[in-house]
Amino acid sequence: MLVLLIAANIACVKYFDSVALALISNVVGQVMQQLINERTTVANFFLGSSEGSKEKTRELLKNDNN
Repeated sequence: MLVLLIAANIACVKYFDSVALALISNVVGQVMQQLINERTTVANFFLGSSEGSKEKTRELLKNDNN
């Protein structure tokens, strides 16, 4: 998806004037940033955790073993 957006932005450079190009580039940049943020959020959900959550999990596991 990101490669397609970059290609579209490059194509816009060739076919549009400066005002339209600035608008299109801005929109493409915003969409790319949202896609990157979405991937980061998903990765953090599955791989990351806060220290408090990790401590809570340790306590639960410790209590289950006793």
